[in-house]
Amino acid sequence: MSDAQPRLDLGPSRQLAAALADWCGRDRARLAEVLAAADARLGQHDKSFGGLKNLSVALSALLLDAADVAALRQTAERLFAIVDRVVGWILASPERSERLAGDYRRIFPYLAKTPGARYWQAISRYDAVVAEDGRIRIIELNTGCPAGFMHAAAFTKTTGTALGELGVLGDAARMPATIRATALVDGLIEIERAATAAGSVEPGLAVLLTDENRLTHELDLMLDDFASRGRIARIAPAEELAFDGRRATHRGQPISLTYDKFRISVPTSRNHCWRDGFDVRYAAFLAAQKAGAFAAVNNLAAQSIAEDKSLLGILALPETAELMSEAERQFVADNVLWTARLQPGRVVRDGAEIDLLAYVAGHQDEFVIKPTSEGRGYGVVIGRECPRDEWQTLCAVDPATPRVVQDYVEPAKLSVVCDGDSGLAVREMYLTLGLATVNGRYEGVLSRISPSRITNVARQGFVQAVLANS
Repeated sequence: MSDAQPRLDLGPSRQLAAALADWCGRDRARLAEVLAAADARLGQHDKSFGGLKNLSVALSALLLDAADVAALRQTAERLFAIVDRVVGWILASPERSERLAGDYRRIFPYLAKTPGARYWQAISRYDAVVAEDGRIRIIELNTGCPAGFMHAAAFTKTTGTALGELGVLGDAARMPATIRATALVDGLIEIERAATAAGSVEPGLAVLLTDENRLTHELDLMLDDFASRGRIARIAPAEELAFDGRRATHRGQPISLTYDKFRISVPTSRNHCWRDGFDVRYAAFLAAQKAGAFAAVNNLAAQSIAEDKSLLGILALPETAELMSEAERQFVADNVLWTARLQPGRVVRDGAEIDLLAYVAGHQDEFVIKPTSEGRGYGVVIGRECPRDEWQTLCAVDPATPRVVQDYVEPAKLSVVCDGDSGLAVREMYLTLGLATVNGRYEGVLSRISPSRITNVARQGFVQAVLANS
């Protein structure tokens, strides 16, 4: 494994999958019994994507060794440092902000760094595809979703217990290597403490804010984590905040920390966005966070510029290369999939200049097209799965839905024992990862397996256990 191109050894995970598939052929009843018990244990943790979809366990695990864990840590923390530097560089110049992040110009007046935070980002999860050869390739940046942080540990614990009952893990002791269950709230409190210690924020209430989308998935789990620490926290719409110019309050109680579950995209989006009039609806919140009256996590820059898929392409521009060391430039070239804003013009790909729209239209098997600022797989189209006439339509610029085009890499597959419509079965599923960082520190990995190449567990698929040699 080279420093520039980290790879995971998928051999142990595939050996485990083969052992489980063999067992399924020999003693399906025993596997069904163990899986049902695992689902019952998981149910005690209320893992259900806000009640919209009940999640279940699959008998499958990503098995890592020390080198694999080191590769994931190195990838996540190096990418975090690069992304944060580039976001700061964009925001340091009005010209660059307009040219490279102009979709968010309506948000520019309200951007502010979070008191107590060293970085523009605080909570980040970088999504990666794992290729058949084990290479880790970054495909998306996510800063506003708590799902993996709040779900992953319970799946690893539950599935690990089931695999232990079956005796299929071998002699090596395996410890959880997924995202720590308390990592998210730990990070929020760390930032709040730094802000209050510096005197920039007065102690107060923690509020988990929603916006017009009213997405509350996982916020109840965060409330439980705060309560276990003796902290009062509540869930509230952002428009309910008040601000008197010094203190922000919710229903009369001062606020020192917010976790902002927002989805910011262009106002013409058919999916998630802040519609026109957001500046009136959220006036108190916008003014208070701009004034640094509380620690707002993640801040608006993280939830717009740092989450926009266009940023992956910006990382590879000649002008941003000047911000990086030679090793960092090579890291981006090797580990971040080539990405470009879908717009007319000529761009460089693989060292050659191409007419972007014409080339993408004529080589659809090589690409994925995605909206720049949406979530949960909305609008993602894989060229090799798309009818040609539909692909040609997608290759036309749509101002209402800004999009990027990205190189496609086929994800690795694993055999997975799971419940289906016709009972217990072995299914081939695609593997993707989410590399979690909190305040710049790697906190573990979310592993997802799905029968779809678009591995969004809210739609279909499973959160997979992640275990490492102790």
